[in-house]
Amino acid sequence: MFFVILLLGESIVALFTTLLDVRLLANDLLIWLFIFPFVGFWGLQLEGIFSGATEAKSVRDSIALALIIFSAAIWFFVPIYEQHGIWLAFVLFSFGRSFFLSLYVPRLTKTKF
Repeated sequence: MFFVILLLGESIVALFTTLLDVRLLANDLLIWLFIFPFVGFWGLQLEGIFSGATEAKSVRDSIALALIIFSAAIWFFVPIYEQHGIWLAFVLFSFGRSFFLSLYVPRLTKTKF
C-alpha cells in the first residue's frame, strides 16, 4: 500500500475530485498516508489479538490512555500546524494505542498460555 500511495497518490486523489483546491490540499497531506501504516499496523494487530483472546478491558484501557495523548496533541498541534496537526494527533493516538496495548502483552501471555 505504501508504494501504491507513493507512486499513484496524486492520481488517486484526482479520481475523487476535480476541485483544484481540494486536490492541492489532499496532495499536501499525502505524507500522512505514508506514515500511518508504520504506526497503525501494530495497534490494529494487537487489538485483533486481544479481542480474539476476549480481553476487551486491555483494549479499552489502551484506547483511553491514547485518547489522552490525542486530546493533548489536538489542543497543542492544531493551532500551529492546522490539518497537519490533526494528522499528527491521529498518528500519535495510533502509536499510543499500540504502545499501551503492548504493555498488556506479558499479562495476556501469562493468563492465556
